[in-house]
Amino acid sequence: MTTTTPTGACSLCDVIKPDAAALRDHVLNVHPDEHCGLYHQQPCQQDRRERYMTALLEADPYALVERRDDRARLADAAMATADAEFPALLRAIADMAEDLRQFEPATGARKSAQVSENVGVLRVAEWLRTLAVEPQRPTA
Repeated sequence: MTTTTPTGACSLCDVIKPDAAALRDHVLNVHPDEHCGLYHQQPCQQDRRERYMTALLEADPYALVERRDDRARLADAAMATADAEFPALLRAIADMAEDLRQFEPATGARKSAQVSENVGVLRVAEWLRTLAVEPQRPTA
């Protein structure tokens, strides 16, 4: 026997909303962690912004940033700062990846494996540097 969820029924709890828009608002407000997984492609910039806003609210126990607009403005500022530092972080990780290459003498099957590993490390480092130049950030 197959059961179907009525239109507007939340698959995460027992709430039923009158339409899809009301259901989407319900999921955003009551189940924020699941919202982006249901309504946006992953990874989601909106999810990142919501996490920043939640962190601001949790870090402010006296509700100095109680208004959602204020939290959104502060979250956008924090995200801009993080985005500005992101390319330098990717370049540093690429340098760390290159330092993992192995140059000790090897023979036989180990030599082939070592060459293959080193090529893989170089490809990862190159990919990270490419991301640092042209970040592929999703937009919501």
